[in-house]
Parts: sequence; structure tokens; C-alpha cells
Amino acid sequence: EFTHWDLVEDIFLLAFTMELVFRCVVLGREFFTGPEMPWNIFDLLVVSLGLIDCISSFFMVEGIHSSGNVATVFRIIRLLRILRIFRIVRFLKQLYLLAYGLAEAAQ
Repeated sequence: EFTHWDLVEDIFLLAFTMELVFRCVVLGREFFTGPEMPWNIFDLLVVSLGLIDCISSFFMVEGIHSSGNVATVFRIIRLLRILRIFRIVRFLKQLYLLAYGLAEAAQ
């Protein structure tokens, strides 16, 4: 079994954080006012909560962090990152059409 999932997760969090910072710098005020504002806010929320989870894991005792309500909330937030894929798919029109066709064929 692969035992380095935490490292992989931290690498993706770093990549998402860098992408978010670059987008904030490039878009400036449009980040919060442009047509992509709902997705930008969603990305900001997911990345911020991921950073809070990462930082809190350094300050909490492992037994406390791995059990209880706090850990459950952060696990659910990790699942929200999957929704970012839909944002990427939107830009890849042919992949979107393929996925849409498969979804329609499955019904």
C-alpha cells in the first residue's frame, strides 16, 4: 500500500495555492468582480480550508487530529477539491463533450 498520500496531498495543495496566488496577481480586482468570480471564490475557499487543515495538523496531536468532528470536516473539505475538476473540464471543450456524451449514453 502506498504510504505517502499526505506528501502527495501537500504537493497538490502547494500547486493549487501557487495557481491561486498567480491568478490573484494577474487578475487583480477582476478576481473578485469578473465573470469567473463564483469559481474564484470557490477556489479561494477550498484552498484556504486546505491550508488551515495543513497548518492545524502541525499544531495538533496526531490522535486528536485523526479523530473527531474536526477531522471529519476537513475530510469533507478535501472531497470538495474534486469539484475543481469541473472548472478545468469546462475549459477543455472536447473533453467536456466526450464526458457529456458518455453521461447521455449511460442514461
